[in-house]
Amino acid sequence: MAQPIIFTICNSNNPINMKVFVNGQKTEVNAGSSLQDLCRQIGIGEKEPVAVAIGTDVIERDNWASIQLNENDNITIIRATCGG
Repeated sequence: MAQPIIFTICNSNNPINMKVFVNGQKTEVNAGSSLQDLCRQIGIGEKEPVAVAIGTDVIERDNWASIQLNENDNITIIRATCGG
């Protein structure tokens, strides 16, 4: 019996995914994504009190849009909470 032929169609308009690690968990983002894009993708609001670091570098919120993510970046997100 003949094996079916499977074609993969590549569309140059579709972005290529890359992986980054957010708090140790693999996350896929579109190639060329900024830190701001990632934060939106995972549901972090503009006013949400968080601290974000890539590797050991803490990134100020004002710079999130200009920081381009790279394959295998290690991103740490810490959410501030109230209470005791």
